[in-house]
Amino acid sequence: MIYDLFCVCWFLVGFGKNPDCGTKGRMDTNDSLKVACLWHSMHAISQQLSHVNGCSGIELLQADTFDLHYFQSLPGTKFFVVCEPGTPHLESLLRYIYELYEQGEVVVLSDNFVQALDL
Repeated sequence: MIYDLFCVCWFLVGFGKNPDCGTKGRMDTNDSLKVACLWHSMHAISQQLSHVNGCSGIELLQADTFDLHYFQSLPGTKFFVVCEPGTPHLESLLRYIYELYEQGEVVVLSDNFVQALDL
């Protein structure tokens, strides 16, 4: 089950919420913005600290109660999803969402202080 979906660009943070995720994965708008900004910073730092040439940074964060999968496009737009541990096929889902975003099929919420759109 997917709890939250984020899109981070240099000019905005957009996100969507799964209304059926129950209380386990529920975050308010402010918490969602904090997670997106924190993840952006952690990813950038991980790229700089890596001893591996060409490292693209953290792509998966696993915790007891959630997994966070990450995809960064070549232009720099970042997509990540917070989901139930062990949720399959999220890498391909994030790539697909990026393809839809690139084609203009997906609209990202640009005003972060209004109600998030349901997925």
